[in-house]
Amino acid sequence: MIVLNENIKGLKVGTKMIGDWGAMIPLSYGTVTDVIRDYKGVDIEVTIEWDDLREATYWTSEINKGPGVGIYTEEKFYKSEGYTNDAEKQSEYGVI
Repeated sequence: MIVLNENIKGLKVGTKMIGDWGAMIPLSYGTVTDVIRDYKGVDIEVTIEWDDLREATYWTSEINKGPGVGIYTEEKFYKSEGYTNDAEKQSEYGVI
């Protein structure tokens, strides 16, 4: 099995994403709408539909690259922020 980026193992259509743009810009929330694979079946790009931005395609090597500014799976983002349950997430960010 070939894995391009261990940080994004299991990334698929429907995965919830968070864009942390820094500089006090609000977080963007999105959903993966397409996963583009190379001829070996390795995920190389994902297309994300954002709640506040246009749909965009990113290299999978740029996902979960943090810490700090970047594009994260929802799971990785909240885990890196130290939240352990949905109530903590909701109180801090207003969404789950």
